[in-house]
This record gives sequence, structure tokens and C-alpha cells, in this order.
Amino acid sequence: MIRINPVVKFLVNPVFIKERFLLKRSEKYSQDQLQSLKMKRLQDLCIYAYENCGYYREIFNQTGFNPERLRYFDQIKCLPFLTKEIVRNNLAGLTSKKMKSSQLEYVTTGGSTGTPLGFYLQKNVTYPLTYAYEWRQYNWGRINFFDKRARIRGLVIQKGIFQKTSDTLFLSAFHLIEKNAVEYVRLLESFCPNFIEAYPSAILFLAKWIINNSLKPILPNLKAIFLSSETVSMEQKEVISQAFSGVKVFNKYGNCEQATIIGQCELGRLHEFEEYSYTEYLDDDNNPVTEGIANLVSTSFVNKATVLIRYKTDDIVELGKEKCLCGRNHRVIENIVGRTHEYLLGRDGQHITIAAINSHSDAFDEVLGFQYYQEIPGEAIIKVICEDKLSKQRKEKMMAEATFRSAGLIKFKVQQVEDLVKSPRGKSLYIVRRCKGE
Repeated sequence: MIRINPVVKFLVNPVFIKERFLLKRSEKYSQDQLQSLKMKRLQDLCIYAYENCGYYREIFNQTGFNPERLRYFDQIKCLPFLTKEIVRNNLAGLTSKKMKSSQLEYVTTGGSTGTPLGFYLQKNVTYPLTYAYEWRQYNWGRINFFDKRARIRGLVIQKGIFQKTSDTLFLSAFHLIEKNAVEYVRLLESFCPNFIEAYPSAILFLAKWIINNSLKPILPNLKAIFLSSETVSMEQKEVISQAFSGVKVFNKYGNCEQATIIGQCELGRLHEFEEYSYTEYLDDDNNPVTEGIANLVSTSFVNKATVLIRYKTDDIVELGKEKCLCGRNHRVIENIVGRTHEYLLGRDGQHITIAAINSHSDAFDEVLGFQYYQEIPGEAIIKVICEDKLSKQRKEKMMAEATFRSAGLIKFKVQQVEDLVKSPRGKSLYIVRRCKGE
């Protein structure tokens, strides 16, 4: 079933309206003003959690943490991290007793780790708040309310490859394969959207197909393309932009848990939306870092149903060093690296992370998509989608590149396929690991 365009229902939602007004002001805040707003929201959330969530009342009492006396961000370091396993085992204690069942909306993550995580969002509050932040980025791309959009994401379409309303074209990410690509281009041209929202893997596949076939889609009203839900490199964004006549491509990081949002501005830099959550950036020993690779630990301000404080997202970013020339004081993120569970196993159990192997190489330039698939430690298959039959030379080049990136700890084979393994929500997975005993 197609949902109503969220713009329609959120435009009259007081939560959405109030947060939009705040974000227009806070976009120009100084660093001190941002920190002050964040501290106020953090304290309010911790007080609320103590009063309404049994799990946090017990933890706060055990650690001697008094939210009424919270003045510095470092004070919450006494609280233990919240993991996905803890959420699964303590959902009732993490969910506010203040909420009536009619106020709760049960949702689950996509389960890319193999086990979906279930929790509650606050109905008519959490999504409108999050949508206000999404519209901050849409505005950076010159998008207006009621502009026409095309979505190439995980919507399950019962018949065919698309459905549409007057202002939204829904294209299935599940059915975007080579034989359907020309139909996707035709549908986009016919609908003529002002912007496109897509999984990076889906629109990258389409973009490479367009370029390889020397096509130039006629989309005169297209202002921007917005990517989310998967990692994407600068080189991949350039390919997407090239296929769609140089239109600006924006990247955004978020998660089902509504824990942190990071969005790309009009100058191409990623910024943490600091009004949304208190996010800690930690190394593998849980020490704070200000540059380089960091693990995300988030305390969300937008969900008071299942409260997440110091939640380990299992996501990794690379922190930026310089302030962005756009003038905003929100923290700069250099790159969204990926997830901590995205790794291959070396022959002796070594973890070859996505950060190590996810490097641009011309060995994969002319493929429509590829994926690492592993069932045995020390061995992996590179599944490749390509219009032409892969030559022995090209396969050897791919294997040599992968061997180099994995320090020789994995023996690779290349397999040409028509489609890649996808998540339950239609995302193409960069690494699929199905080793016995895990």
C-alpha cells in the first residue's frame, strides 16, 4: 500500500512545525549556542528516563548519576553503553511507562546483521521530528514542499516495478536489474521529478548502465539526488552525477533507531545535526577522538518511547578537521565508513573490515555492481554484475586488487551474476558473510 506523501501530514503536525522553526534558527548558532541547546536536551532526556524507564532508574542509582546535576557532557561517561543485545533483553525497562499503548509504534531494523532489532517510537512525534531534519537537507538542495519526487528504495511493490501518486513515483529497488533498466529510465523521464531519493547501490547501478549505453535521460526539472541508508564514496557520487547531467548529489546518514543524523551540505561537506542527538565519537578502546576513524555512540533526543542513552550504533565515521566554508558550526564529518559488523574473515580469523577493502580501484570501474560473499574463513567470492562477459584478465585484476586490500589473508574468486544478495529492505549489501559457527 502506498503511503500518503509525508509532506501532507507533517505540514499540519505541530511537532514538525515547531522543530522546523528551531532548525532555521539553530543553523546559524555559534558553537557555544549549539552546545548549550544540546546540553539542555540531554539533561531533559536523562531526567525523563530516570522518572519513566525502569532500566535507567536502576542504572542511574547504581552509578550514582544524578541527571538534575548534569552540567558537563563528560558526566554521562559513568553510564554503561547500551548495546543491541541489551535493548533486546530489556525492551520493557527501556520503554517509557508514561506512554499509552496508543502512543507507541513498534518498528524493527532491517536486520542486515542477521537479527532485526525491535523497539518503540513515539507515534506522531518521532517521525515528524526526524522529517524536520530531513527537510533541512532538502532545503540545502533547493527542494520545496510539494516538489515531485522519485524514490528508488525498499518499498515492496505487489505488481510490476513501480507505483505512483500525483507527486511521488515509487520504483522498486528489488527489481532494478539490467533487463529492467531501460524501463526505469523511461518511467523517470515520463514522471519528470524535481528530485530523486535512492539507495546508493540502486541508483549507482542505474547510473553505470546509463553511461555504458551512452544515454542522456531527459529530466529538465531535476534539482538534486539524495542518497541514504548505505555507504557511498565520492567517486560513486561523481558517477551518479555524471549520468544525470551533472545534478548535485547529496549524501545522508541515519538509522532506524533514530539515533544520529549526518547530512551533506550544498558545498559537499557532511555535518552532524547536533540538535538531534548527543553523539560521542570513540576509538576502539572507548576513548573520545577528535579526528580520524571513530565509532558512533548516540543518545537520541527525538524518541521518548524506547529511550536510547549511550547507544552503540555499530557505525563508523571518519571525522573532519577543518570547519566547512558554508559557515555552519555543526561538526564536520569527512566520511561515512560503514558498520563494524561489515568485515570478511581471514584464514586465521582476522577481521578484514569494510574500511580496509572499500577503496576505489579502476578494477571495478566498468561493473554495474559487486559484492563480497563469504561462507568459509580465508575464502570469498566477488560477485559481479557486468553487461559484457568478464574476461579472464579482468577477473584476475579484480582478484589481485582484493588480495592486496586484504593483505593476502583471503583467497578470492570472481563470479559473474545477474543480481546481488539484498537485505530485507532491498539494500544491496557490500559484504555478505555466512560462515558456519558464527
